[in-house]
Amino acid sequence: MRIEHLYFHFPFCATICPYCGFYVTIGKRKDIALLTEALIREVEILKGYYSLDPKTVYIGGGTPSLAKSEEITQLLSILSKENLQELTIEANPRTISEQKAAEWKEAGVNRVSIGAQSMNEQDLLILGRRHKPKDVADSVHLLRKAGIENINLDFIFGIPGQDLQSLKQSLQMALDLAPSHLSLYCLTYEENTPFFKALQEGKFRCDEQKEIEMIYEATDLLTKHGFIHYEISNFALPGYKSLHNQAYWQGKDYLGIGPSACSTVGTKRWKNVADHSLYVQAVKEGRLAIAEMESLDEESKNKEKIFLGLRTDQGVAISHFDQKEREIIQWLVFEGLGRTVGDRFVLTPRGLLVADSIALYFMN
Repeated sequence: MRIEHLYFHFPFCATICPYCGFYVTIGKRKDIALLTEALIREVEILKGYYSLDPKTVYIGGGTPSLAKSEEITQLLSILSKENLQELTIEANPRTISEQKAAEWKEAGVNRVSIGAQSMNEQDLLILGRRHKPKDVADSVHLLRKAGIENINLDFIFGIPGQDLQSLKQSLQMALDLAPSHLSLYCLTYEENTPFFKALQEGKFRCDEQKEIEMIYEATDLLTKHGFIHYEISNFALPGYKSLHNQAYWQGKDYLGIGPSACSTVGTKRWKNVADHSLYVQAVKEGRLAIAEMESLDEESKNKEKIFLGLRTDQGVAISHFDQKEREIIQWLVFEGLGRTVGDRFVLTPRGLLVADSIALYFMN
């Protein structure tokens, strides 16, 4: 079976952000080197089961930009690039150098996603981020100098103490850097994080109405600057939508490589062990480090396509819905939460604000 979409999980960070709920850990130089070797080994094992012909590759984390550029080059050298269209690496602004950017470009990287999170120093301090707004601007400059023009900036809104004006100022500073893509995520309080504990203790609080105002204003600002709001949390200039993320949303097969990485191929979904030492040991012994596996029936896959599709500007083909669900669509259109575009059902901007709640009507 041919696989066209690959995700590599690099779990190491210099520090752990207090809001982060992903599998990440502090990485030492030896750990990073061993993980790189293990990622390469897992690819070789997977080649025994699948034909890897990637159209998109995404190296996420964690902070994969902590790896030496020669390690990234070594990892990417084992992949076919004949049909590769998009190769993304996530980066912390403090880890990008002129040499690293140039060597990424040489290795085939053509898209970089920078974890800016905010251009406001107080926001960054609360989020436990060590970089400054200037580091973001410097990183963008270095990437462009290396010839990497497709640059995403990740932002968070709903940060404790953040108001509407500071968010708009932060986004305007980002727009001044002329990125091709912006991701804007509402802060979530994940269990077993310092932020979740602070929420429980009453030190932080959620303000849903303020968050709604923020996403409305942010969407207005970004669309006025030519960005397409093509998924709940993602905005792109024409021609710069993330091909890799769209593959997820469209239900395409993909392989996740690395500790805690998830894969979905056909009706099978599995997750690797969320421990880098156990992961390295498994692949060193020549076996996949699978911790969990489940089978997906066609109904489950169809429901998932609906759930993910409703979050995008492409919506969902009406043929995916049964008669009862089409009656729900008619009601949503009447309420101004959705609209039909040709043979597809698409949520309106107001509907997108409650997309997950709307999706529940089709999940039961």
